[in-house]
Amino acid sequence: MIETRWAQDVSDGITSRVRQIRLAKGIPQGLFAQQCTASGLPMSKSAMTMAESGDRISVTVQELLVFAHVLQVSPVELLLPQEGVVEVLPGIEAEAAQARQWVTGALRFEEA
Repeated sequence: MIETRWAQDVSDGITSRVRQIRLAKGIPQGLFAQQCTASGLPMSKSAMTMAESGDRISVTVQELLVFAHVLQVSPVELLLPQEGVVEVLPGIEAEAAQARQWVTGALRFEEA
């Protein structure tokens, strides 16, 4: 069973980075939702509001991929922070740089 707090933290991190990048690019929430829908992921503005406010417990892989596409960033940029320590699995922490290498296949998990 997946640790609920860890799952929530992963999702919150993704939606926080989506919001940060979306705002930096000047994309209104409604337009972002429309662009997600046009990219194959039906998304309403209210669903995006819920996601960005942390009212959802998970972000699907499909959502992660579409969000990255719409924001024109790599999925790993939404999945993990650029620096600091991140909990890659429940109770297992790694430096963000190592976690990014693990996710992209440049580093094996036992090395992280």
